[in-house]
Amino acid sequence: MTPLDATIETRRPASRQGPKPVNRATQALLSEANDLLFLAGQIESCAIRPVPGLEEWKAQAASLLTKVTFGSLGSERALDRLARDLRTLWLRYAQGTMDVLMRSPTAAQQSTVTGAGTPLSFGYERELEPTTLEARCATFTEHPPGWIASHLIFSSGQATLSAVLQGSLQMSLAEAGQPLRLLHLGSYFETQALLELFEASHVVHAGLNEEGLGAALAQLEESEVLLAELAYCNGSLQVLDLPAFARAWRHARRTPSLVIFDTTLSATRFPLDMLLSLMSGPSAPVVVCLRSALKLDQAGLELANAGICSVYVPRGAALALAEFPETLRRIRKLTGSSLGLQDMAALEAPWFLDPVYATRYCDAVFANNRRLALQFAPTGGLFKALSHPALGSDGDPWAEAPFCTLTLNDPAPENYHRLARLIEEEATSRNLAFDPGGSFGFRGHRFEAIVPEVPDSPSFLRVAMGARGGPSVGGIIQLLNELGRCNTLDDFRPSSTAGRKRAPRHPAA
Repeated sequence: MTPLDATIETRRPASRQGPKPVNRATQALLSEANDLLFLAGQIESCAIRPVPGLEEWKAQAASLLTKVTFGSLGSERALDRLARDLRTLWLRYAQGTMDVLMRSPTAAQQSTVTGAGTPLSFGYERELEPTTLEARCATFTEHPPGWIASHLIFSSGQATLSAVLQGSLQMSLAEAGQPLRLLHLGSYFETQALLELFEASHVVHAGLNEEGLGAALAQLEESEVLLAELAYCNGSLQVLDLPAFARAWRHARRTPSLVIFDTTLSATRFPLDMLLSLMSGPSAPVVVCLRSALKLDQAGLELANAGICSVYVPRGAALALAEFPETLRRIRKLTGSSLGLQDMAALEAPWFLDPVYATRYCDAVFANNRRLALQFAPTGGLFKALSHPALGSDGDPWAEAPFCTLTLNDPAPENYHRLARLIEEEATSRNLAFDPGGSFGFRGHRFEAIVPEVPDSPSFLRVAMGARGGPSVGGIIQLLNELGRCNTLDDFRPSSTAGRKRAPRHPAA
């Protein structure tokens, strides 16, 4: 069973013939159906007016559960439709309440309420402060002793990082006339591109290279700012070696005054208390934890783009450090990088920033990706490797990721595109809910051939298993293992018979 099964009571209407035994795959799909009904109930509880179409949606969900065929592969597509329809109903309701407002409302319009009953008063949309949502952030994480926590929500993860980098320039961390030195322990390509933009603002950055983490950490003493991704992908998935990082921090004669952790991939598994404990002391830095909140925080429904920024200032910090949260608020207002009206209304869905629900949802996503990593057993020469943090860890709870990467022994870009087409055809043939598409953290499962345009950047296949259990999880693992028994893509024997065992045309070497 998936983690969702352990926390959501599964109910299925009894048929006239009496209860039937429920197998493991059906149990997982029942669990998701009841999870969607739970979300619908949360919508009802927060909406100050009836949500048009919600009763009809609930009737459709109940009808699906009574079908004799529920639990089959086709049921997963029905659940996909139910999830999309529920998302649409909520967005139409929540955003529709904001449609009557101008972005610069008249005096008579300046005081209003959202569809969830939250009072609003503003003169310009870019001045909006999502204080109600930010208050949820305070319940999402533990309040660490010895630190003052502030939470801000931005319009996206990249807007959050951009504001933090802009704010770092206001802190006068570097000596007069000298550039701000930033050490980047990570590899997200958009972060690297953003750092290059800031070079014009006298920010110089160093980071990971072929010399490894040790060489990068040797630059810790020379850096005013540290930007670290706990989990990062450079073709293969890596997890920051926290014991090595801790040793370098303790032994450094001088440490950065601002430390930024990008927790987008690690989400609820980020070891905040452990890292704040490491950095406590007379020279403790300001610690910022930021992430894209589009991925793992919204029950896989992608209601609105958002970025979350939690700032931890050590008690007794110098004024320039203590004022950093207010500096970020000023930057957010001046750059218009807060949430807009409609996005703020959409994110009032009760499950957004609910710590219990988020933990459960992330656990389900992580469990399915870990299962793929541990059950992938290639015997042929097609794949070079499957990468996932669990394969190289000692059981550390933060060694998780919301996807796996696979690399080919013949890494020509056309081979990755051909592999993606083959997987799409086979998934359709086998009736697997396995869709071509980017990103991660959805309810269902996706794959994408990543072929960067940047020279020397590695290509790979990303497989992002979602939160759903059910028959497609095993079917996807079986498909990838069948490919893994081949030496080349030409060896694979496609079949239109779903569920039939297949073998490569030529024995694996």
